[in-house]
Amino acid sequence: MTRRVVLLTALLCAVGVAGQAHAARLTAQQLVELGAFDGLALSHDGRSLLATATGAGRPATVKIDVKTGALQRAPASEKAEFAVDWFPDDARILISRNEGDSEATHLFVRDQHGKDRDLTPAKGAQGKFQGWAKDGKSFFVSTNERDPAAIDLYEYDTTTIERRLRFRGDGYVMGRTQRAAISAGKDLIAVEKVLGFADSEVHVIDMASGRTVASIPSQQSTNIPLFFEAGGKALYYISDAGGEHVVLRRFSLVDRQDRVELAVAGASIHLALPLPDGRMVVVYDRDGRSFIRLHGPRGDTDIAIPAGLLHPVSITRDGRYAAFTLQSPYAPSSLYVIDLAGKGSLRQLHVAGAPTLAGVDLPEVRADSFTSSDGLRIPVIAYRPPTGVQLRGALLWVHGGPSGQSAFEFNPMLLYLAANGYAVYAVNHRGSSGYGKNFQHLDDLKQGEGNVRDLIEARQAMIDAGLSPDGRVAIMGGSFGGFLTLSAAIQAPDAWSAVIDLFGPTNWDRTMQVMPASWAARRIGFLKKIGDPAPDGGAYLRSISPLFRAAEIRAPLLVLQGTDDLRVVKQESDDLVAAVEAAGRKVDYVVLAGEGHGWPMQRDNQLTTLARISGFLDLHAAAR
Repeated sequence: MTRRVVLLTALLCAVGVAGQAHAARLTAQQLVELGAFDGLALSHDGRSLLATATGAGRPATVKIDVKTGALQRAPASEKAEFAVDWFPDDARILISRNEGDSEATHLFVRDQHGKDRDLTPAKGAQGKFQGWAKDGKSFFVSTNERDPAAIDLYEYDTTTIERRLRFRGDGYVMGRTQRAAISAGKDLIAVEKVLGFADSEVHVIDMASGRTVASIPSQQSTNIPLFFEAGGKALYYISDAGGEHVVLRRFSLVDRQDRVELAVAGASIHLALPLPDGRMVVVYDRDGRSFIRLHGPRGDTDIAIPAGLLHPVSITRDGRYAAFTLQSPYAPSSLYVIDLAGKGSLRQLHVAGAPTLAGVDLPEVRADSFTSSDGLRIPVIAYRPPTGVQLRGALLWVHGGPSGQSAFEFNPMLLYLAANGYAVYAVNHRGSSGYGKNFQHLDDLKQGEGNVRDLIEARQAMIDAGLSPDGRVAIMGGSFGGFLTLSAAIQAPDAWSAVIDLFGPTNWDRTMQVMPASWAARRIGFLKKIGDPAPDGGAYLRSISPLFRAAEIRAPLLVLQGTDDLRVVKQESDDLVAAVEAAGRKVDYVVLAGEGHGWPMQRDNQLTTLARISGFLDLHAAAR
């Protein structure tokens, strides 16, 4: 039996928050100053939250009083730092910082005096916290310091911080949700063996001997281990084997019985965390927004939350409280705490001094869709300018990936553009995640085909919906979405009023060769999703790469690229710009110093990005 607890009314799906009397127009400065929180961790007594805060410069660690919302910032740091967790029984905390490059994340212990100790000091290494032992006397950290392509697991003594190697993870992935699946007895670990894109098997391994105790085969499906049952006799994992959506499964290590523990119709489960009383906190997604369910032997309880994306989740050791951040189209993150006693009660934590968008006229954001020429439903997240704001132009947004998703999330660019008169379709083209396994695999080894056709047809859908004031539409995409954006600009050169590429791969043959060694598992998926250069010497990859057809781009082009991007290196954008200019066309090229892959970390670069994109659209895409 499922009981519904209605706690809050979610307006984002249908009506937005537009139409406020005398509301102010949203500014770029307001956006970059918003107080965002991430990296959440509840203290053992549930009285304090450890979080990563942005909005006042570089990301920094803060402590928040759960009762009052009072916020205490750590001393200013020259480097961005991120909250990880509290120690179980004292005032020490774990934080992470990038050291050396944008991909080298080190893990630190910060003592009660503010002094930091690097737990993973090897140059270029990536360190990740993988959870506490059940007794709190030790904790686990993964690092690729031995081999950039391998992830090893170390156990650290909580008191002395001395460590010992527990598992050599050659060829395996661990902790892909929040933490590694390690048994309470510290003898077993469940890891993922990646076989292809969204295709993996699970191995349960005895860490002392290295022997594989049990295996869960792939069946050409995603299989991700979550946690062991309290007695160590079963493993819970999520999988889309045999179906369209991801379900929670229980695998018995005693009799090898494998059964579905929980399935939610039309939704995919992406996280489940155990509670001491035998229940679980389950997070699932449907149509680009998150939901929470308390699942247990006595029935299930759904906890109503506002429309948005939920992540991460932190639970106190006694299982009494859970906390999470929820980002929505209108806020980078809000903090919520659930009292898990009984049916679960939810309250929003209002942090003192955190800037908000109160009194600002905001666009309407809602789920929509159109039907492609081959009869496929293509979901979109539609942004419409606020009531009273004149429609100035239309824009398609193409998410990253491959197989990413545009959802009910905070996208400062889209929010800013829509608030200032641009209608936006954030298109979930075929190959996107969140709409079933078949939909996600429709673009496998067919990049630049059906997914680009979806974008070209989304343009017409916007026009048919009356969202273009003059029949013109611009297109913009980031990372993998930048590649698709450029591909659409080449295949339909006269369709676009403007084209904006944010750090998109332009030469797949090179991109596959220069991927960081730490991406070894991801590269396996890329080879099956995009293409393998080995059989034909990279000929196919070059045939789908925008660089080699750049002369066919005729629309005005803006390119943005970070200097420190290790995933899509700067040479990708440099070569594209040179090729377009060699064809006699001008390119606006913005290079962001000190930035890696993704939305800029530095406030000045955030403002520059918003200004250059909006200015470019005003010049080329606004109705005349």
